[in-house]
Amino acid sequence: MGMCARRTRRCAETQTLMPLRQHCQHQRLPTHPSNGPYDVSKFGIDALSQTLMEELRGSGICVSCVYLGVTKTNIARHSRYATEADATDFEGRARLAPEAAARAILRGVQKDREVIVVGLDARAAAMARRLAPNLTRRVLALAWQRLASNAKKVN
Repeated sequence: MGMCARRTRRCAETQTLMPLRQHCQHQRLPTHPSNGPYDVSKFGIDALSQTLMEELRGSGICVSCVYLGVTKTNIARHSRYATEADATDFEGRARLAPEAAARAILRGVQKDREVIVVGLDARAAAMARRLAPNLTRRVLALAWQRLASNAKKVN
């Protein structure tokens, strides 16, 4: 599949999923330009978790939804779309060790927390989205534009 066909398909997917994405937008979840299907999958998990929390309340079964910050993994190295520069940038931003993330998640589950926010970046994003959602969206949009223009300069 050529580059134009892939972009056209991605735009069509994003336009198709946009109403769900806008309807489900949750204060704790940031969105990413040209990443509609991924974002919608995250909103879907969030919505399913909230639904299960309500349906299972009082049954003895607890549901937790985890909002995980950028974690030190090799995910960028194994992405078919990421360049070496992308992987290096990701690794530079990833501060959270997987073991620390696992401990924090386990603590949250043991305390029956419905929402478990792990990592300083995830906490900062959650707080910003709650306190100033419109400003946060604008700042994130500018940051994504800057990252995209820097990526074009590198490539």
